[in-house]
Amino acid sequence: MSTLADRLETLAANLQTQIDAKFADRSTNTPRKAQQAANARLDGLHLVRTQKALRALAKRHRSRTVPDLLAKLTTKKAIEDLTRPETTRGSGYYDAPRETGKPANNSPAALLLWSMIEDNGSDERRAAADLQQKLDDVRFRRIPGYFATPTKTVDILINRVGLPEGETVQVLEPEAGSGNTADHQYSGSPASVQTGNLRTIFRIEPVNEVGKVQQCSHLA
Repeated sequence: MSTLADRLETLAANLQTQIDAKFADRSTNTPRKAQQAANARLDGLHLVRTQKALRALAKRHRSRTVPDLLAKLTTKKAIEDLTRPETTRGSGYYDAPRETGKPANNSPAALLLWSMIEDNGSDERRAAADLQQKLDDVRFRRIPGYFATPTKTVDILINRVGLPEGETVQVLEPEAGSGNTADHQYSGSPASVQTGNLRTIFRIEPVNEVGKVQQCSHLA
């Protein structure tokens, strides 16, 4: 059993280079490139889950507690098939698939393996990938009246306002958009947004390491 456990651990370790490549920075300045970057992140999330499954199985083999249903899983390909996620995608031509958090394979073996993977539904990379995809979607969608404020412009605006350094201040920006202005170094910024996708982004995107965006009613 220890030999198989060692082999599974080696397979898991060897996936790291591929995982890092999938999450590497990519150009997203066109809808097609943003789609390609989203597809790469989706592949990376699948590899991360496969890596966790390999390590979970190795641990069970070492302790001789591997379930009979999973005892014959000895190859990366077999495990990849069971860790593949269910996905959904929008109606746009360049919309990339998104994970639903559920397995694509509903077999008893797949469901059991998913239950053994630690932190399966709360992986930070998955949340970050989902946020980035939403931001890219907003960037290329023609939302009436929406134009993302460039970072350099945000810096100029903040400098002219003269907010105190090193202090927590409250800033109300009624037309918050995707949060470029609120996502500055100052925390505690209540914000309101009208568009559904922008509202979703603002609920999950942290302003910085200290504060998180708070919702308030739209001030028209």
